[in-house]
Amino acid sequence: DNLRTNAVVLTEGVAAENLVTAVAGTNIRIKAACASAEGGKRVFRLSAQNGSGKRRGAWARASAVFSAYRRIGDCRVMRFGVCGDGSGALLNVQPVSPPEYGRSLAEHYVKLDFTGWRRFEMPLRERDADRFADYEWPYTWYASVFHSVLKPHAVSELNFYLNDIPAGGKVDICVSDVEFVPQRPIKNSRHGVKINDTIVPVPFAM
Repeated sequence: DNLRTNAVVLTEGVAAENLVTAVAGTNIRIKAACASAEGGKRVFRLSAQNGSGKRRGAWARASAVFSAYRRIGDCRVMRFGVCGDGSGALLNVQPVSPPEYGRSLAEHYVKLDFTGWRRFEMPLRERDADRFADYEWPYTWYASVFHSVLKPHAVSELNFYLNDIPAGGKVDICVSDVEFVPQRPIKNSRHGVKINDTIVPVPFAM
């Protein structure tokens, strides 16, 4: 389709062994690898273990760092697939713009309360900053999370955070290539206003 033709695949050419990893403490482990999904498509397999006795603040990160900043053009929707494990942990797919362009951390959360593959489309302007304080993160740049927008000409890294990993448990998921696509215009001509129990049609498209 036209969206796929115009898509910018941010993870194109990124090898799992080149992902930079970090963890919350010595009791946390993370492993990144490449795997194959249905149709032979390449995916990242991210697994993490929490050997501590607490869940809050148990995070692990795998990062694709771009020495030559990536450009996403006019693509403003991030699209990817996740094969969940039902652990209840949190995945944060976070594109980043660097400090020299006004650091931006674009929070996009997926609750891993499902199993099997699901497809996600997340507009960049609809970030999950309002849920930022629900978890403990290794960064406290509030302006970068709440105010600074992602710069389409300068994406310096893409972070995959696993957070809220169950105490004494693990997370084992797959994430497809992350691509950015243009927003699709949608015209809705079937809408109305409900007054008491009566729906009054609105005589124009939106």
